[in-house]
Amino acid sequence: MAGMSHLTVTEPIIRARLDRAVDKQYHRGVLGLRAQPHWDSGTFDHKGVPVTVVPCPSVLAIWEAIETRDPNGWTVVLTDVDDDDLGDTVLAHLLDGRLITPDPWDAVRGNFSATTIEPALYRGVDNDRAVANGLLDVLSPDSYTHAPGGVLTRDHAMTTVARDVLKIVRDPGVEVDQLAILEWSRTADAPVHLADLKARGTAELFQATTAWLAGRAGLLAEPLSALLASGRIGDLVPLGIVAGLFCHDRPADPKGLGLFLGHYGLAGLNGEVLNVWYTSTRGLVTSALKDPHTVLATATSIADQLQIGAAAAASDLLPQGLDARISALADALEEALPRPLPADLDSALINAAGLARIEALWAEVEAHFLAAGSHTVDAFSGAVRLAPLARRPLPVPPTVWPRPPPPTWPVTPGWTPRWSRSAAAPSNRRPPPHCGPSSTPRWRGGPATTGCSPRHWPTPRNLLCPSWRTCCVTWWYRSPGRPPRCWW
Repeated sequence: MAGMSHLTVTEPIIRARLDRAVDKQYHRGVLGLRAQPHWDSGTFDHKGVPVTVVPCPSVLAIWEAIETRDPNGWTVVLTDVDDDDLGDTVLAHLLDGRLITPDPWDAVRGNFSATTIEPALYRGVDNDRAVANGLLDVLSPDSYTHAPGGVLTRDHAMTTVARDVLKIVRDPGVEVDQLAILEWSRTADAPVHLADLKARGTAELFQATTAWLAGRAGLLAEPLSALLASGRIGDLVPLGIVAGLFCHDRPADPKGLGLFLGHYGLAGLNGEVLNVWYTSTRGLVTSALKDPHTVLATATSIADQLQIGAAAAASDLLPQGLDARISALADALEEALPRPLPADLDSALINAAGLARIEALWAEVEAHFLAAGSHTVDAFSGAVRLAPLARRPLPVPPTVWPRPPPPTWPVTPGWTPRWSRSAAAPSNRRPPPHCGPSSTPRWRGGPATTGCSPRHWPTPRNLLCPSWRTCCVTWWYRSPGRPPRCWW
């Protein structure tokens, strides 16, 4: 690691040094740290003991801090004075008789209960100690978990940041992967947590965290890095839907693709990345998100802003795609009907080719993601159901039998003619003149018998006439043993 001179000390670093002092059986005293003589955080307690931090830019300031120290607490001296200028008398008042050069990685290592640190955690940045200081600044005291095997790895440290600061995952055992990042990008607090990491941490920690997230995103590393850098993490999923307009299985649109990539700083993306981006976001939108319509509305707005409506018309997720499919179906229905209509409307109006085209376009409409909740699609479903009927001529209705003349025979004494229409109650009025005799009805669930008193007469609900006749008149016999007759 690089030299530690003129380090800016933070409270976590001081706490880590005090922990080591307590381990050596020190409980009070003056702790001298070689660092920038700057402190504006005030006093605090360490395991119940008050701690006073005093910035000392000179030897005289150090002597004053020693003379005015609290004998029942800790006094921490921050100074950048050389050892040669201090002298043995000053050093004799300090713990271990020397100025201690604090290392923020020692504090990080102690907080994670680790004995060693994986080099990948601090390599690749210009100031590795800034990464350590950033970790100490942003991580809460209860967020630290024991490093497996005593080795603090890059994944373990960054997963802690992702869980405690960015809130990508909630449980320490949940892995931060591509799907977790996509789901997190759709949360309302994702931009807030990123801003918090950048504000409370260091630029080096933010750079290290975004680089680690990009590595966890697989092929989505480049678009994720670009959107994290521009502060547009919320557009990761909507832009993935738009990326699907330019995948390998769709017609090429070089102009639209150039507008899309150039506007969002994604000029280096190839077809494979676009396809993975679209596939991942499509699966999230269609199966995992509680409100996919918000994502689709944002993607629609992006397509309109970039003026790539022609490409969006081929989408099976965006509203432009559903509108285009409905428009094609409407044209097919209109073209299938002859112009002008024939005089005989009972003949076949749609040929086989026209019906096949209508059914194929209807299948494309139903396959669209937004078809299920569209009132327009519901309206067109009725027209599509009628299309097969227009393909066949209407059947000729059967010949209506001539109704027989009304009965002319006299009413036998003891008989009472009563008639009814449908399920109405029997009436003593005369039957309509067009009604004639029909077949003998049968009882529901029993023989066709009748009693000799009006209360035993069968009711219209108990008589069953042939289905092709209309029971409008029933002769009700008062004499026992005479079968009733059904009239129509």
